[in-house]
Amino acid sequence: MEDVKTCHYNKDGCFSVKTSRSTESPLSIWHKHWSVDVPPKIKSFSWCVLHDGIPTRRNLQRRSMLKEVGMK
Repeated sequence: MEDVKTCHYNKDGCFSVKTSRSTESPLSIWHKHWSVDVPPKIKSFSWCVLHDGIPTRRNLQRRSMLKEVGMK
């Protein structure tokens, strides 16, 4: 997916600092994530997945918690 420049305009078609700040920030996205009506363990698991916190082989090797083993 390519990066795309976007501008958010107000109702008059003009760009302003206020309209740029009214777009979704990372904080508002996380607020929505934690306010979804699902069990807490699902929220926690999805947070770990999104922050690369699941102890996969790759993550354990990156943290030097698992020696690199040749692929079989």
